[in-house]
Amino acid sequence: MQAHNGFGAHGGSGDFDGDGLNNLYEYIVKLSPIEEDYERGPRLDIWTLPDGKAEFRFPALSGRLQHLEWSGGLSGWQRLMGGVTVPTDQDMIFTDQ
Repeated sequence: MQAHNGFGAHGGSGDFDGDGLNNLYEYIVKLSPIEEDYERGPRLDIWTLPDGKAEFRFPALSGRLQHLEWSGGLSGWQRLMGGVTVPTDQDMIFTDQ
């Protein structure tokens, strides 16, 4: 990105590398706005444990505030976990109680 050019392919809403992710999003999730790297973006893995509970794993990025929310529909979201920061990039694990 070019600091002096906030518009077009180099701006926050631009997609200089053509990978389908805008530059601002790539910055937030620590991807490169100049390399096609959409396959390395955030993911959510869901596992069913032997006791029937669900385990959620997702990448937590250092320097970012992590939140996990759920909803039975598209409204009425409730926070399950929030306000977590980590010193280094690592996977977070949340187990349904």
